[in-house]
Amino acid sequence: MAEKRHNPIYHDDVSILSEYCYEIVSLLQDLVLELQQRLGEAPPVPPTAAVADAASSERINVTLPRGVMDDLKRHALDEGRSCGNLAAYLLEEALRRHRPLG
Repeated sequence: MAEKRHNPIYHDDVSILSEYCYEIVSLLQDLVLELQQRLGEAPPVPPTAAVADAASSERINVTLPRGVMDDLKRHALDEGRSCGNLAAYLLEEALRRHRPLG
């Protein structure tokens, strides 16, 4: 080990490693600070009326091609549910797959 301490090549390696570690630590500190700032920016709590509006059901009219409607009727009959109930379920599932609801 004493040989390494006096070896100029080893000393250069240690200097480079020290500078590299300093840069990495500095970068990590910046990332931690940014993450703390982002976490501190919590979204505002929505008002109660907005939550109630979002939770309520609404009625829509949709025109479906004949083949799609026939498939919907067949599946609804097989599952023992109404076409409207199955359509609402399928729409909700499709939206969940594309993005989280809420």
